[in-house]
Amino acid sequence: MANLGAVLIDSYENAGSVSSIVLNGMNSSYKFYELYALISPSGANNRIRLQESGTSNTSAIYGRRLYFTNARYGSGHNVDDNDTSFRIQHYQGGAINIHLQIFNSQVSSTHTQLVQRAQGQYGGYSQANLGALNFQNNSSIDGIEFFEGGGANLNGYFYLYGYK
Repeated sequence: MANLGAVLIDSYENAGSVSSIVLNGMNSSYKFYELYALISPSGANNRIRLQESGTSNTSAIYGRRLYFTNARYGSGHNVDDNDTSFRIQHYQGGAINIHLQIFNSQVSSTHTQLVQRAQGQYGGYSQANLGALNFQNNSSIDGIEFFEGGGANLNGYFYLYGYK
C-alpha cells in the first residue's frame, strides 16, 4: 500500500546494531500512517513506544492484544493491558517483516489505534503475528520508537509513510 499516494516521512537503514531507533515526522498533515520494517536478527522482545512532543511515552498504558501462530507450536494469544510499551512479535528467530498501520494519532486525549502484522521464522518454522493496540494520547503523536526490550541491539530497515 505504500505506493498509493503515500509520502515517505522518515526512514532508518541500519547495517550495524543500535539499542533503539526513532522515526519522526508524524503531524496533522497526514490522516494515517503505515510503517514497514525488516529487523534481522529478531529478538523475542522487539517493542515500540509512541512519542509525544519528541519524547517516548514510558508511563502510559499500552493496551494490546497479540495473536500468534507458528507452524510448529500452534497458535495462541497474549493480552497486555497494563504495559508501558507494545511487543510487536512473539517468537525470536531470523529476520522478521513488520507492517504497522497507525490511526487517530493526531487527536489529543483520545486513543491512537495500531494494527500490526509480522511474519518471520522460529526454529526453522514459519510464524505470523497479528496485533491491535490502543494507546491513550496525552497529546498528538509525533514519532515512534523501536527498541529491543531484552537488551539486544536492533539491526534492520524501517520506513514510515503518511497518507494525506
